[in-house]
Amino acid sequence: MYHGMSVARTSTTAPVLSRREALRILGLPAGALLLGACGTTVPASELSFSDGFAGARVRAIMRNSFIDELNTHAREIGSRWSGVNDATIEFEFSDDWREKYAATARAREGEDLAELFGHGPHLLSDRLVDLSALAEEIGDAQGGWMDAARDVAMVDGVWRGIPWAFTAQALNCRVDLLEQVGTTVIDTYDRLLETATRLKEEGLPLAAFSMSPDAPNDSASLAYSLLWSYGGQEIDPETQKVALDSAATRAALEYFGELAAVSDQRALSFSEGGNNAAFLRGEIAMTQNASSIYWRALQDQSELLDVITHHRYPSGPAGYHQLLEMNTLSVFEHSRNVDVASDFIRFAMNSVSLRERANLSFSFFSPPLLDRINDPAMVWNQDPVFAGLKGSNTGGHVPGWPARSTIESGLVFQNATLADMFRSVGTGEASVNEAVATATHALRRVYET
Repeated sequence: MYHGMSVARTSTTAPVLSRREALRILGLPAGALLLGACGTTVPASELSFSDGFAGARVRAIMRNSFIDELNTHAREIGSRWSGVNDATIEFEFSDDWREKYAATARAREGEDLAELFGHGPHLLSDRLVDLSALAEEIGDAQGGWMDAARDVAMVDGVWRGIPWAFTAQALNCRVDLLEQVGTTVIDTYDRLLETATRLKEEGLPLAAFSMSPDAPNDSASLAYSLLWSYGGQEIDPETQKVALDSAATRAALEYFGELAAVSDQRALSFSEGGNNAAFLRGEIAMTQNASSIYWRALQDQSELLDVITHHRYPSGPAGYHQLLEMNTLSVFEHSRNVDVASDFIRFAMNSVSLRERANLSFSFFSPPLLDRINDPAMVWNQDPVFAGLKGSNTGGHVPGWPARSTIESGLVFQNATLADMFRSVGTGEASVNEAVATATHALRRVYET
């Protein structure tokens, strides 16, 4: 909706718009940019249609996006698929989508497919159908899957879902404030600490990196990324034993303690939207987030819009590593419409629709397929403001890395064990050694009992 001059986008490229030009487009009706989004531009090799689905009805549990246009876009895809196949798909967009699909899986009745979060395919693997053939078909058509997508969706060699989108965070920064302290690039964690220190010394709005149980996604993003970038790991991939207690983990915690000391202390108790609000009120200079701060600034026509940018997460002593959140589309084994539901997923995963979804959300929801990374029509290849959100295909991982994803690594993520470890050091509630000991005990209860 926000990038692209014409109402019906029928080409694979679009002109670059300034953020002020995007504001003008924001006033168009939500559906105006959707009607021609896929149409005849979808490669025929990525679509298939069946005469055997007539009259079928498929029901889906979906995440209720804070970006209304994404829900509209999903409905539009469903409408096109329905029209071609003379079938019906009904979406339930819910804020409690995770609870709903978990309840459906437990009951073994209800909806046919669902959008799962994170390790959902592992946690519910015995309730989901094998989509391996479809996953390989889609991957072959679009350059292959990101490693993180395979890790999340493949359980014991079987694809239990089709990775639909990943959310990669970045450093959301105020360009004007960084320039005041002489910073244009934040490529290492050392440079990040230097920048945060200078902001404090100059009496400017501070850095504020969420690390709070009330901000589970933002907090996990930095906790995992920082741990990996310093060489830490929760589990040894060879022995499958807990390996958190290491010099690398301690170095990451010591670093975070230093960063927290020169940052806004409110960040250690922020809610999930607390850093967004503080940033847009002009109270902080940088934080971790996806592109949702920018999206909100665009909606509100904020005067900060032209000074927001995104830097990729920094590199540490062990290189660049970053947590990715992944959403998958999975079909329940109790469904009486497995083939029909699977065909809808195939339709939804065409390259044009994936690109549209990514650009509607300013890459908040990005396709985990390699051809899309360098796709010239992707927003991160058109506007340097979003360039920092690109590149996670090479250094992006899901919880459990460098070991394979498992039910246990999904539970550790849900328990917020690593974020709690970092938070306790940042607040001074625990020493580094105490924090490592507490987290190690929690991990052993999940992995080794």
